[in-house]
Amino acid sequence: MVGMGKLSLPLDEAVEVFGSYMKDLVLAQVDAIKALNGFPPPALIAFDESTKAECINRFWYHFALERLAAAKKSTFRPGEDEGQRYIAFDERALIRHKHFNNSLRTRNLSTQHSDRWITEGMVFDTLPNIGRCHFGYRMDSTWTVMKDAFVTLPDRNYNLWVWQVWGPKFDDIGVMRRFGGQEPFFRYDDFSQAV
Repeated sequence: MVGMGKLSLPLDEAVEVFGSYMKDLVLAQVDAIKALNGFPPPALIAFDESTKAECINRFWYHFALERLAAAKKSTFRPGEDEGQRYIAFDERALIRHKHFNNSLRTRNLSTQHSDRWITEGMVFDTLPNIGRCHFGYRMDSTWTVMKDAFVTLPDRNYNLWVWQVWGPKFDDIGVMRRFGGQEPFFRYDDFSQAV
């Protein structure tokens, strides 16, 4: 394990890194929700939110990698580090898939490992020491429709910046914190037109 590295990733650099992949990542999310909704109704009734989120997560990684490979985009690499799944892009940034709460934070409980993974730049033999972003989504109350989706640069208790990629424009700036005091800290691009 190596210490701190390039964990700071400005929003404009994230847009540059993920921009050509974002349509595929958003469409993978749409496909993942369709796959979840394909379960028989009794299963959907029996599944709690955590189970639904885990299903969407696994489907998203499958469909994202499938779409990226079909698009012949060779500068991405999937990986996993002690249960922390990710896709690295151009060896400049990586993205993890998450279900967000109303504050655009992950809904799962943080662990020491996940906190260190985000904030301290834990680097293992297979994990590059680069910016770590989340591709996060929020669902409606029925869990059949995605309300919105975002790419964020997380820190322990807040996001350093937010890039909204789906849904009506998010306007609760109170849940965000400026990245190093620099603009921009929020960007809106609605990729729903790609569907």
